[in-house]
Parts: sequence; structure tokens; C-alpha cells
Amino acid sequence: MPEWSLYVALVIAFLLALIVDAQVQLSSTRKGDGLIKMWLKGGLAGGVAMVGFIAVFLVLANLVNALAG
Repeated sequence: MPEWSLYVALVIAFLLALIVDAQVQLSSTRKGDGLIKMWLKGGLAGGVAMVGFIAVFLVLANLVNALAG
């Protein structure tokens, strides 16, 4: 796996986490949650999205490496 692909995956994961965080905070604001609760919900959802994307990317990269030889 080229070294640059890890950086690309991290950037995509970070952007995905920001988008998920913003969407969760927006829906939390509509529900009338307080500021701290809104930040906690958004941060947890964004973190889970980032870790999940990186995990899927690593599994796919290892699969491609195994198939490539």
C-alpha cells in the first residue's frame, strides 16, 4: 500500500467525521438539547464515523495487498 493512501484515508475520515458531527449537532439542536449534550453527541458520532471508516479502509487495503501478492 503506498504511503500516500494512508494520508488520503485519514483526510477522508476526518471530513466524514466533520460531516457526521455537524449533522448530529444540527439534529440535537432541533431537539432542544443543551450545548454540552449537543457537543457530546456530535463528538461521539463523529469519532465513531472516523474510526469506522479507517477500519474499513485498512481491511480493504489488506485485502487488496493479499490479492496482489
